[in-house]
Amino acid sequence: MMSFQTRPSFDRFILPPSDKINKRKKTDEKDKMYDVLGFQLKQLESILLKNNIEFYSSTIQGDQLEFTHIIKIEMVEDESEAVTITKGKKHRRGKVSSVVPSKPYTVNLVSKLASERLNELYNKIFNVIRNKRIMSEILEINETDDDDLLFQAFVKKYGDLWLTTKEREKELFNKLISKTTEVLEKYKEE
Repeated sequence: MMSFQTRPSFDRFILPPSDKINKRKKTDEKDKMYDVLGFQLKQLESILLKNNIEFYSSTIQGDQLEFTHIIKIEMVEDESEAVTITKGKKHRRGKVSSVVPSKPYTVNLVSKLASERLNELYNKIFNVIRNKRIMSEILEINETDDDDLLFQAFVKKYGDLWLTTKEREKELFNKLISKTTEVLEKYKEE
C-alpha cells in the first residue's frame, strides 16, 4: 500500500477559494497532495492555452517528491490526426488531464498488473497445451522443461496482450492461434 506523506510545501500551499479543483471536503494528506498537484496542472494548461499551444493530454507526476525544488516540464509533439472518424462521424479528440502523485508507486502498480494479466493468459494456454515440448515450439525457443524460460518467452512474444488496443490484441491472438495450430497439426501427423 502506498504511504502518502505530504511535504511541508504541500501543507503550506493555499489553494484559491474559487478553485474548482478543491471540490472535496476531505482534509487528509492524500487529498491535499492531489489538490495541489491538480491546481498546478491546471495552471500549466492555462498557460498553454493562452499561448495557443494545442494539447490533448496533460499529466503531472510526482517523482521523488523529496526534491521539492525540481520541476520538469516535458512537451511531446503528437503527429496523429486530431480528428477521429467512427461510424462515418467525425469526432474531435477529447482532452485528458491526470495527476500521478508518485511515479515509482504507479510504475510498480502497472508492473504488478501486467505480471498478473500475463500469468493468467499464460496459465490458460498452458492448461490447454500441457506439453512443454509443444509449448517451446509454439514460442519458438529451444525445447525446455524450465517453466521460467517458457514464461519469459511468452512475455517476449505476447507481452503486449496485457494492455493494448483491440487491433493489436486481435493481431497477437491471431499470431498465437496460427502458430499453435501449425505446431499442433505437425504433432497430429506424427
